[in-house]
Parts: sequence; C-alpha cells; structure tokens
Amino acid sequence: MFKRITIIGLGLIGGSLGLAIKKQRLAQEVIGVSRRRSTVIRALSRGVADKVTLDAAKAV
Repeated sequence: MFKRITIIGLGLIGGSLGLAIKKQRLAQEVIGVSRRRSTVIRALSRGVADKVTLDAAKAV
C-alpha cells in the first residue's frame, strides 16, 4: 500500500484511476489535481479523491 498517490487530471482516465485506486485500497490517501474548479468539485463529490486542488505544486 502506498501512503499517497497524486493524480494529475481528473477527467475520464484520471477519475477512473482514482476510483479504482480507492476501491482496491492501494493508497491511504488519493490527491486529485485539475485546472478547472468545476472538475475538482465534481471529482470530490463523486469520491474520486480524498483531497483535491487546482495547484499541482500543493498536491505533491
């Protein structure tokens, strides 16, 4: 198990990856990064990531 995984881009591929990582419990924490605020909000509400941000530097 990984302590933290950061996913850059929360579209179809990144979102699916985040859901799979959480379902398989491959990481203690999943951080998501996107350029659009609407994507970040949607990803958080769908459980794609534990935390989300618009700033990639803050995510790693």
